Amino acid sequence: MPKVPLATSTKTQILNRRKQVAKYYLNRMQQTEIAEILGVTQGTISNDIRALNKQWIEESQVDISEKKSRELAELDLMELEAVVMYQKYKKENNSKEANKWYKSRLDTKKMRADILGLMHPQKIELEGNMKQSHEIDIKKLSDQEILNLILDD
Repeated sequence: MPKVPLATSTKTQILNRRKQVAKYYLNRMQQTEIAEILGVTQGTISNDIRALNKQWIEESQVDISEKKSRELAELDLMELEAVVMYQKYKKENNSKEANKWYKSRLDTKKMRADILGLMHPQKIELEGNMKQSHEIDIKKLSDQEILNLILDD
């Protein structure tokens, strides 16, 4: 069944009610209590809470993506500075300072890999005779071992 567009005043009423529902819900009130206060059915409150949860999840995912992007951009600048300083001190044959900046660049790369989730063990589904999952730290495996896990039945 196609959705019928809601009138603007109805949309505004729903948004205003959901703000109130959110306030009560986040204060741990029962759906039936909220419904009674707002003069609607418990089913309406349940639908509002479902819509609010969906909205909150979507907003949190955007926030996390924005924060990751900002952190990655900051790390890019830090790494660029480390490269410039490393090259400067290397050119001056100051290996002590050059090594500090080289370590700084490596630390920056580790932070980036961690933000991107590249530093964590990955779960690989192994099937065949065992028919169960195993968590394997793929960083400890050679390329051939990973290929064997994928290809083995």
